[in-house]
Amino acid sequence: MIGLNSVSPDLPSNTDMTGLHPSHHPAPRGIAVIVALLAVGVALAWALPPPDTARGIAGYLPLHVLLETASIVISMLVFTVGWNNFSGNVSVNLTLLACVFFGVACLDFTHMFSFYGMPDFVTPNGPDKSIYFWLSARALAAAGLLLAAAVGWRTAVSTSMRYAQFAAVLVIVGVLHWLFLFHQDSTRGIFLVPGKGLTPLKLHLEYAIIAINVATLFVLWVRRRKPLPFSAMALCGAVCTMAMSELFFTLYAEVTDVFNLLGHIYKIISYLFIYRALVITTIEAPYHQLGELNVKQQRTTDALLKSEERYRQVFEKSASVLLIIEPNSGVILNANASAARFYGYAIDQLQSMNINQINTLSPEKVAAELASAVKAERGYLISPHRLASGDVRMVEVQSTPIEIDDRNVLFSIVQDVTERIQAESSLSKFFEQPMSLNLIAQFDGVIRRVNGSWKDVLGYEQEELVGTNFLDLVHPDDKATTVEQMSGLAQGISVLHFETRYRHKNGDFRLLAWSAVPSTADQLIFAVANDVTARKQAEATLRQQGDALRQQNAELERFNKVSVNREMDMIGLKRKVNALSLELGRAAPFNLDFADTPPAPTSEAKDSTPPAEGSPR
Repeated sequence: MIGLNSVSPDLPSNTDMTGLHPSHHPAPRGIAVIVALLAVGVALAWALPPPDTARGIAGYLPLHVLLETASIVISMLVFTVGWNNFSGNVSVNLTLLACVFFGVACLDFTHMFSFYGMPDFVTPNGPDKSIYFWLSARALAAAGLLLAAAVGWRTAVSTSMRYAQFAAVLVIVGVLHWLFLFHQDSTRGIFLVPGKGLTPLKLHLEYAIIAINVATLFVLWVRRRKPLPFSAMALCGAVCTMAMSELFFTLYAEVTDVFNLLGHIYKIISYLFIYRALVITTIEAPYHQLGELNVKQQRTTDALLKSEERYRQVFEKSASVLLIIEPNSGVILNANASAARFYGYAIDQLQSMNINQINTLSPEKVAAELASAVKAERGYLISPHRLASGDVRMVEVQSTPIEIDDRNVLFSIVQDVTERIQAESSLSKFFEQPMSLNLIAQFDGVIRRVNGSWKDVLGYEQEELVGTNFLDLVHPDDKATTVEQMSGLAQGISVLHFETRYRHKNGDFRLLAWSAVPSTADQLIFAVANDVTARKQAEATLRQQGDALRQQNAELERFNKVSVNREMDMIGLKRKVNALSLELGRAAPFNLDFADTPPAPTSEAKDSTPPAEGSPR
């Protein structure tokens, strides 16, 4: 037998360097060697003249019966194997070949019993009668192979189609038997002339059958790049051998010579190819597939066992607190060593407890959370858990529904977040202090969080601002400088003091003094602002009042200077009048003692400055 691997029609349609689809390997080399050897045999038989003793083989009739019986048996095996397909993927090609070779077996059977020297079969036997059934069987086999190669490879066959094919072959075989058994007189001598050999009609019919085989070979060659439902390479070997068999039947001069014998032998070999192709597809392939499936299942089982062992080790040795909880009842099915250390219970104690004995929420709330986790509506829950010591810790529980032993359970990872909750609470209290405006925003200006002071200063509720861009609140004239400061923050540069105007909800603008630090890792800005509008307005008012006072002082000084100058001029004039009056012997009309008295010196002047000459001491 030819050793071939199983063929699967579901293999990918890629090809190798030879142009053959992988489903045809490794058969081609072995089949090619056998076909080549058979071709050499044909060439030798054709080139070398047969010995005279081979022109009429003595005792050929029993040998012929033996060869034809072998052909009939193989044909029936082809029918049995193709009809009773065990692959579970019955295609129209296989049932077609099965039905055709049932008809071939019937025709070969009649041919064997119609051979010259056999007892008369229904009607008198003779060379023509035997050749009728021979050519009919060969033509039916060749046509069936061509049709099987040409129709769609993946076309599934129904029960009605199978029986329709079988009925069609029976009709063809019945018509041929009726024609050649009961109407052979009109065709006697058209194929073989005793003593002269084969007629041209017989040769042309043999050549026609050879041409059909060549056409079948061409179709199979064209389809070599695609996966086929059975061993196409074995069919190639079959049609090649069948063509060589027909070639022998164009060379014999007597029905008992060596060419006739070789033709029968080659025919049997071609049948064996066909049988092998169907056996591989319908018997060996399912068992190979079953074996491969068993190997895959075993590998899957081994992988599953290894995976379960890895999961067990990961579960037991994980540093995280792990629980497996039955969601309907809340029973803790399993817990790892980390859970035992965290809760303060032994593992076997935890496995006998209910989650309600640990979770301090109400049983109704716990049941609702478990149901939500089963539906994958919520992946985590922060709740208080009581330890064996009586302490209550805030934990974050991440629960995932999984299936273990055909039941749904929750795989829960418990993380102690007590310190984080406390820190967040402290931070939240600090953040919400009304001392200043607090802001957390993204580098692009989108507000992530603000405190309640924004309502007091700018009139906005917190939910009105979260998700908006604070640049929308900045005065249009201040946006350019604000964007510049944001660019520096994005580069990690803190802002110590920056004043800009923000729009109040009522449309007014308030002047805010900002300090901000960036967090490049989180892509966030943490900023604090104070409303300096009133202070700036007071400073402006003070500046205005100071300017006005300085202006008044300057005017007063100018007025004093003018008044003093006028007074000094008047005193000088009075002195002149007094002097003139004294010269005329009259009393001085003006008392100018106040002008002659120097101003009272300061304490320092009294100590260090002597009195002016002529002044009273």
